[in-house]
Amino acid sequence: MGWFMKALSTSIGKKLLVGLTGMFLCIFLVVHLYINLHLFKADGGETFTAMAEFMANTWAVKVMEIGLFLGILLHIIYGILVTFQNWSAKPVGYTTSPKPGTSKFESRNMIWLGLIVLVFLVIHLQGIYFQVKFGTPKPDIYHLTLSVMKDPTWAVIYIIAMYALAIHLKHGFQSAFQTFGLNTPKYKGLVDLVAYVFWIGIPLAFASIPVYFAFLGGK
Repeated sequence: MGWFMKALSTSIGKKLLVGLTGMFLCIFLVVHLYINLHLFKADGGETFTAMAEFMANTWAVKVMEIGLFLGILLHIIYGILVTFQNWSAKPVGYTTSPKPGTSKFESRNMIWLGLIVLVFLVIHLQGIYFQVKFGTPKPDIYHLTLSVMKDPTWAVIYIIAMYALAIHLKHGFQSAFQTFGLNTPKYKGLVDLVAYVFWIGIPLAFASIPVYFAFLGGK
């Protein structure tokens, strides 16, 4: 166990953990999006509710839920450590604004983009997850989620958070695949395709839900 902790204390170890936890969280994003897209289904929320209840009441999913929160925590902690490590490696570069072309916007602002996503996640958990989990009486998850998605203020917050998530994912995928040694000419096409699906497709699909219900008259 000592060797494992020692490995995680190294620069490459921290980056590997950030990449691995990031990939794990991306799997959660896909599952969560799949369930949320059923809000569009005109069945009075029957399918969405059934899926949500399955996720809430299945023991295997509950175990994964613990892993999810642990993954988020580790991703935040080690993401901050890697950022500070990068900053300390360039003590002069951050005293003034970098010259155009020397570094990408997402690369310089990963920690702030991640912070925006984290704040959104806390608000989102408080507004829906904790209400369903601990609310008394327990609210109907479909109508609660729908009421949140129909709120224009929440919709704007949601869209901003999804934009931050998109930029965070764009750089995150590039960094993770580079850390894993897969960002080579041989795999570049596949890496770019997967990255585009995630950093454009996933956040855009999420954002389409509040846009539809809050601004396009969705019912």
